[in-house]
Amino acid sequence: MLWDGIPMSNKLSVINIIKDHISTLKDYDNGRYSILDLFIFFILPIFVSSIIIYFKVILSDQLVNVLVMSLSVFAGLLFNLLLLVYDIIGKPNSNKRPLRATLLKELSSNISFGILISVVTIILLLVFSLATTSDVLTNHNVISNNINISSNNTNEAYDFALLDAQTMPYLLAFLIYYLVSIFILNLFMILKRFHIILRSEFKRDTS
Repeated sequence: MLWDGIPMSNKLSVINIIKDHISTLKDYDNGRYSILDLFIFFILPIFVSSIIIYFKVILSDQLVNVLVMSLSVFAGLLFNLLLLVYDIIGKPNSNKRPLRATLLKELSSNISFGILISVVTIILLLVFSLATTSDVLTNHNVISNNINISSNNTNEAYDFALLDAQTMPYLLAFLIYYLVSIFILNLFMILKRFHIILRSEFKRDTS
């Protein structure tokens, strides 16, 4: 079943949002992907997250709450900004200026990607909060009570369970730090592009 030419099975797919965002990381001169932009927006956050995890900086409950609240607020603001961009695009003569139309299209892609990242990060933060407060992940005594460690086989099972319990918070924290870094960088790009659009509008109105 199709809706506006889009299969109903793809209604929940976010692949196009990611593709459209990545397509904005191109040089206007040659139309090729900017290696520097790809490095800054996707590779650099990996190094930042790795350094944070290397120093064993794990998210505290207070920081988790702050991040959830902050990302929720930013997601709401980005939704409003997306509606504003849609309103600007819908104005008469908005498509008669190709560069402006392209910038608005890219801006909408960046905003949609920012909303997606914020939602995914909030979900991971909730999972992290549940995981780190779970007795299975935070109290290895519970594991030892449920596993008979009298034999070698059960010793190996205990070690594996304990290792998994210690690794999971760091893995989730790494993903959260990575996504938050991407979100912040994307937010700066949105701010810059929206500033360019507003500045061009002011110049046009005053000229």
